[in-house]
Amino acid sequence: MARINQRAIDKHVKEIVKGYERAARRNPIGVPIKTEASAEGGAVPGRDTVEGDPVLARLLTWLDEKTRQNPSHYIDVTEFVEEQQLHDEDAAVLAFELEQRDLVRVARTMGDTPLVHLTDAGRAATHRLRKLRLDRAARLRYTMDAFHRWLFDIAGDQKPINPVLFLATPAAYFAGSEITGAELYEALAHLSQHQLIEHIDTEPPTVAITPQGVSCALTGGSVQNRPHAVRHRREQHTMSIWSAADVARDLVRRQAAGLDAEQVDGKQLAARIETGPDGTLSVPPFHPDHT
Repeated sequence: MARINQRAIDKHVKEIVKGYERAARRNPIGVPIKTEASAEGGAVPGRDTVEGDPVLARLLTWLDEKTRQNPSHYIDVTEFVEEQQLHDEDAAVLAFELEQRDLVRVARTMGDTPLVHLTDAGRAATHRLRKLRLDRAARLRYTMDAFHRWLFDIAGDQKPINPVLFLATPAAYFAGSEITGAELYEALAHLSQHQLIEHIDTEPPTVAITPQGVSCALTGGSVQNRPHAVRHRREQHTMSIWSAADVARDLVRRQAAGLDAEQVDGKQLAARIETGPDGTLSVPPFHPDHT
């Protein structure tokens, strides 16, 4: 059996690792971003909850104010839609969404007018909303997510948009209260820092979503999870490189056991390394005469 030249093997392994790095850059490893659906533990309220739905939260707050004025009366949700100029919303559907959550009772009448009355659960929910409005961190996280989604929806093609326009949308409310201009600009600063948007020097100032911002929106995740996901992807990439070295070293050792180690062309093998979409390393069988 031929003697293994350790120095030659180490040289070939380094060349193989460099080949893997080039292949990984051509086909980066992707890491999905998870969506947090709870207001607990520093996450944004899920969009399927009243707290995370800007229109339902506003409606519940509005109903609470109306109930305080007339505790025993049923309230017409159509008034809310008209007052808030929510022309795309259906008052009856909003009422039924709250009823499904046991937050209101809906009066069954012959007409289509959605008359509702807050339940005990509805009053408790309004109390939670009042407390949530005071959570500055939660407000900022919501504003970042809401603005990012809005920007992707209206300018996913990276067209510059005046960010102030966001404040006139139904999404510009957190827990039933308006997002302020100061909160919006703080959110923009964080989104820019995370490279999800870029500021455009125009008059008035505009912003555009970046390719990273588009990618984040397509995952359906929350923007505050992106730094963690990027860091995790880099760590996984580094571990994959070390894994590649282990695989390559074992491959070279086995091949060198039957050949003189100097005959094993590491550059030739490195050029053929491939990575799959999930980062899986593929090293084809080695043949000395392969070209």
